[in-house]
Amino acid sequence: MLYVDRRENGVYSLHLGDSGYIILRNTSGNLQVIEQSKDMLHSFNFPYQVGSNGDSPYKAQVKSVDIKPSDIIILATDGLWDNLFLGDIIHIIQQGSSDINLTAAQIAQKARDVALRDDIETPFEQKAKKRWRGGKLDDITVIIAKFYKDTLPDIKAANLHKTKNSIMIWVILILCGLAALCLYISTQIPPNMTFRGWVTRPISRYVGKLAGITIPYCLRPTCYALFCKLYNINTEEINVPMSSFSSIKDFFIRKLKEDSRVIDEPLNNSLICSPSDSTVLAFGEVKDNKISCVKGHTYSLGEMIYGNEYAGESAVNLFPSLSKNENMSLYYAVLYLSPADYHRYHSPTALLLKKRCHVIGYLNPVKPEFLLRSKVGLKENERVSVIGQWEKGEMVMTFVGALNIGSMHFHFDPEVESNFSNPHKSDYSLKKDYQSKLQPNPTITQLESQWTKIHGNTQEARGIFIEKGKEMGMFNFGSTVVLIFTAPKGLKFMFKEKEHILVGQAIFNAS
Repeated sequence: MLYVDRRENGVYSLHLGDSGYIILRNTSGNLQVIEQSKDMLHSFNFPYQVGSNGDSPYKAQVKSVDIKPSDIIILATDGLWDNLFLGDIIHIIQQGSSDINLTAAQIAQKARDVALRDDIETPFEQKAKKRWRGGKLDDITVIIAKFYKDTLPDIKAANLHKTKNSIMIWVILILCGLAALCLYISTQIPPNMTFRGWVTRPISRYVGKLAGITIPYCLRPTCYALFCKLYNINTEEINVPMSSFSSIKDFFIRKLKEDSRVIDEPLNNSLICSPSDSTVLAFGEVKDNKISCVKGHTYSLGEMIYGNEYAGESAVNLFPSLSKNENMSLYYAVLYLSPADYHRYHSPTALLLKKRCHVIGYLNPVKPEFLLRSKVGLKENERVSVIGQWEKGEMVMTFVGALNIGSMHFHFDPEVESNFSNPHKSDYSLKKDYQSKLQPNPTITQLESQWTKIHGNTQEARGIFIEKGKEMGMFNFGSTVVLIFTAPKGLKFMFKEKEHILVGQAIFNAS
C-alpha cells in the first residue's frame, strides 16, 4: 500500500507479505533502484499474510521515501519477483513503450514465460539454494505508476491552483514579449536589412517561443482535441497519448506509428516517393529556367535554389547533366504542408548529398491563398537547399521556411540554424560542401560514379548518404518542400495537382 503526501513531497509505504515494490529514478540516462521492499517471511517460501487466521497488519513494514517527478514505482506480487531479476525489469521499461499500461503487460507476460520454464536461472532458484530449478508459477499482478508534480491527493484543487499559476505565467510572458517587441521596433534597422525581413523574422521567433510554452497537463487533452477536430487530424496515427505533448510546438513535430506510412518499393531507387505529407501545388517540366509554385506565378530556378545572385543562371549551368545527355529533362514539384500535416520530411529516394545552400530571407506565409496574391511568394522566403545525386540524375530539395516559428531542423546537418537573430542582410547565402568520408556500398559507389562523370574532381566517396524513406528532419510549423531534379525524358507523373499525398507514396516513376 502506498500513500502520497503533498506536504512532505514523499511516499509512505506499507508492505506486508507476498507483494512488493521498487522505486526507480532516471540518473544520467540510466534507471536506478532508489528504494526496494524487503521480503517478509516466516520461513523460506512462507510469506506473511493478512487475514482472519493470518498475520496482524501491525507487523507491516512502514517507511517514508522522498520522491521526485518522473520517478517510477512498480508494485507486484511474488509471481514477478520470484521470476525476474531487477535488471530484466529495468531493461523492459527502458526498451518498452511510453505507455506504462503496455509496459506493465509486457513485464507480466515475461514473468509468466519464465515461470513456465525449468531451464533458466531465476531469483526464486537462487533463494531456494538448489532446492528448485527454473521459474515458479504463482499469481502475477503488476502495477506501474509514474510520478508527476500533480500526482497528489486532492487533484482537483491542485490542478486548479496549477492552472491559475500557468495562466498568470502566460499573461506575464505575453506582456514581456510585447514589451520586448516594442523595444526592438524602437531601435534602428540594421544596415542592408529590409524592413519586412527585419519584422517577419523576430515575429516568427516570438511565436515560436510562445508555441514552446508548456501547456498545463489538465488542459492538453482539450486543447489538442479541439485542434485535431479543427484541422481533421487522424489521431489514431499518433504513437503516444496526446497529453504527452507538453506544448503546441511538440505536437506539430509529432511522430507517427511505424506502420502509418509505408514506403512504396523501398529498394527501387528509380521510383521517387513523396518526402512529406503535403498538397501538390504545382509540378511539371522546367521551361525557360523557371518553375511555377502556384498557377500564374513563376520563379527563377537559380534564385530559388541559390539566392538573388543566381537569378539569371541557366538550368544547364545549374544541372550540368542536361548538357551531357540530350535524353535528360528537368522536372519539379512544389509540395505544401498545412498545419494539419505530419511535419517531418523523409528522403524521396536514395540520395548522395554533396552540398547545401542556406538562403537568408523573409518569412512570408506560404499558404496557397497568400502565394496567389503575392508577387514575390516563395523566392523571398528563407530556405535551405540540399544538392546531390540520385539514381537517374541530379536532385535538389529546397525546404522553405514560413511565417510563425520559421525554423527547420536537419538530422544530417545540425549546423543549420534557421531564423537566427540579427543577420546582416535579408538576401545573402550560406554555402557548404559536404566532405565527410563515406563507407562505400553498391548504391553509394553508383551514385558517386554518376556524380563524378558530371562534375569531376572526386577521388573517393564523400558527402552524406541518405537511404530511401529515412527521416531527414522536420519543420517546426507548416511550410513547403520543392523538388527539382533531372530524369530521363518521358517521366511518369503519379499524382494530380491539388492532390494530397503522404510520405512514402510514389509520385514519379523513372524506371
